[in-house]
Formats: sequence, C-alpha cells, structure tokens
Amino acid sequence: MTVSEVYLESAAVATTFLTQPIVAARWDAPSALAKLRIGGLTAHLVGQLTQVPPALDAPVVDRASRWPSISRCRPGRTAISRAT
Repeated sequence: MTVSEVYLESAAVATTFLTQPIVAARWDAPSALAKLRIGGLTAHLVGQLTQVPPALDAPVVDRASRWPSISRCRPGRTAISRAT
C-alpha cells in the first residue's frame, strides 16, 4: 500500500468512529488524555485528518539533517537537541 492509500484507509476508519452516537453523547466527558475531554480529543483527530493531505501533496525534501534528534540525550541536556 502507498502512503496515500494508508491515509485514506485510516481516515475512513476515523470518520466511522467520529460518526458514532456515543462520541456526541460523551462529548463533555473526560478522555484518556488528562487535559482533553472527548470533544477536544475528537477535534484533535479531525484536525489531523485535514493536515495530512497537504503534506502528502508536498514535494519530498531531504531535511534529515535539520530535524531534532533525541538519540543524543544525556543527563544535563534537553530532551530534544539539534542534530549536528
């Protein structure tokens, strides 16, 4: 499967989940994330569905040297540091 096909399949599953009446019924209930209610978690999921298509359409750019690296974490350093 291509990345686009995986995205479309995942989006279909998420959309099926989001249309379940229980989601609306529990909108204001706590979610598995301490700082988000079901409605907030749902909004986050929907936001991710809308952010992926532009990324899939963008040209591929090799930015590996610019991404932060967590493999160099040591005591006294921040969790994320610039790769050098």
